[in-house]
Amino acid sequence: MSANVNEWLLCASEKEFELKAVEMIENLADEAIKVKGNFSLVLAGGNTPKKIYESLSKKKCDWGNWHIYFGDERCLSPNDIERNSLMAEKSFFSKVSIPKNQIHSIPAELGRNEGAEAYNKKINSDMVFDLVLLGLGEDGHTASIFPNSEFDENKQAVPISNAPKFPKNRVSLTPNRLSMAVNVIFLVTGKDKKNALDKFKNSSYGALDHEGHNHYRPDAHAPIGVMGDHLHKKGGLMLSFRYMNMNMKGNKSGTEKIDNSTIYEDFM
Repeated sequence: MSANVNEWLLCASEKEFELKAVEMIENLADEAIKVKGNFSLVLAGGNTPKKIYESLSKKKCDWGNWHIYFGDERCLSPNDIERNSLMAEKSFFSKVSIPKNQIHSIPAELGRNEGAEAYNKKINSDMVFDLVLLGLGEDGHTASIFPNSEFDENKQAVPISNAPKFPKNRVSLTPNRLSMAVNVIFLVTGKDKKNALDKFKNSSYGALDHEGHNHYRPDAHAPIGVMGDHLHKKGGLMLSFRYMNMNMKGNKSGTEKIDNSTIYEDFM
């Protein structure tokens, strides 16, 4: 079955963007917890999601059943203001009651190689995330997978040593691992992302593969990013990939099968 995921949700203002993102996350968390008792979320770093996390922290959620992971991290001290984990701590974790042992930060302070290896050991390779949040760079990168990045696609987390932005050394989940999710939402704002979006729209990377996964691999022909026709300075766009999991209530093998159909959820 083929699937078309090139669907855009355009928000007219920054506030609308923020509110709709929070609504999506809250609804998906409630759904996952009702079905299987827990909710696994992969956070995006950078400036775009910060206000979303702050607004999300004001909601009355079943925080005790949330499990948090990160899509990438910068190889800096844990107290460095450029760390994704510190941003999430200040804007989100410090305001909610998610158990500390259910917040799985990337230990990038160990260095790119050691940090990636430690995160590979921490993440269950068979686990399907309930929701992955991703941003989009003007060059088409997401997490810390940049155009022309070289990494072992068989790993879950990999060291990045050639990031074109400071710092050069990072740890990132791979496109394959980010794709192992029931839901993937890109959160994008800013007119400077327009070229990356146009390149994606002319590529074939929006389709699912034979296993029902999307693979977000930026290169000259297929940048990572999928968010609509127009971007505004004060607005933003969101895309929700929804992989319908037909076995979410459990199966005898202990693994979850993902059907290769896609539903675009319009929250307008």
